[in-house]
Amino acid sequence: MPQENEAAIPTHDQPTGSDIFVSVEMSRSKSVVGVHTRLADKIALHTMACGEVDALLAVIDRVRMKLVASGSNAPAAMVCYEAGY
Repeated sequence: MPQENEAAIPTHDQPTGSDIFVSVEMSRSKSVVGVHTRLADKIALHTMACGEVDALLAVIDRVRMKLVASGSNAPAAMVCYEAGY
């Protein structure tokens, strides 16, 4: 609990509306990646080999470039995952 002379510091950022939401479902052979931004009403699905981190980062970078081109300033990527076999 903050003392009288201390200010509360937020522990997480709030979405700004220009963020990238990424969901990764991993299995032994492949990963399915869902990406959502304010630019589309639908979730874009991408399939890649399991463990292809460079491919995942490339997808996020492509989406980030589209958001920047549309006028967003430094969009953040929020990633969640589900690992199952």
